[in-house]
Amino acid sequence: MGDLKALRAAVAAALRADGASPGGPATAVATAGAQAMPGDGGAITLMSSDAHRQTLAATDEVITAIEAAQYTVGEGPSLDAVITGRPVLVDDLADPWHQVTWPGLVGQLADLPVAALFAFPMRLGATPVGVALCYRRLAGELDPEQVTFALRTANVLTLALLRIREEHGGPDDEQGDWLGDGMPGTRAVHQATGMVMVQLGGVTSPVAFARLRAYAFAHERTLEDVSAAIVARDLILEPDGGAPA
Repeated sequence: MGDLKALRAAVAAALRADGASPGGPATAVATAGAQAMPGDGGAITLMSSDAHRQTLAATDEVITAIEAAQYTVGEGPSLDAVITGRPVLVDDLADPWHQVTWPGLVGQLADLPVAALFAFPMRLGATPVGVALCYRRLAGELDPEQVTFALRTANVLTLALLRIREEHGGPDDEQGDWLGDGMPGTRAVHQATGMVMVQLGGVTSPVAFARLRAYAFAHERTLEDVSAAIVARDLILEPDGGAPA
């Protein structure tokens, strides 16, 4: 089982460091949590809904790509864990059941060295805060001690991140300044969604986000990549019936 005492010490150090860490205290706390997760790599993502998520820390390029894929296709264990409030333990992605449940995600991950995914919800009561995700390169279950440690890690991170929000952002912080920079591209998605709302003639945010995601999936690009192009005005999504520029 992981060292919970060491994790708490690392999180406490991150909280004490405050703004001294690159990306801010939220990123520092999430980095400690991501590194502590079992398996071959971990990521910590704040998520209140499918459209509102920000990955604060990821240990390697593989899990960064996994989170990006989930965000692009709008399905996967991270989202399911947030919605249900329960861990989602996938010991073998090649299982036909998972291929039916998450066809888009399984297709996106086909070329990555990932065979198992484990998502642990971060919640305060019934309120979703985010998810702690880890992966394995080879199929296989986490043992009960690893699952227990991952759940406790999610709890430690939830309390620490909410403390940072209270101290640095407050309950009315809509800009997310307390989060630091997070992973590159996350803020661009929110900015691009607002721009697409205008490009499509004043549609709602959910409609704009769905169109943004559909374009990314259809063109085999990440949501972050398409969003960056829109923010840079290299790409314009036309209303239905028009061709994207």
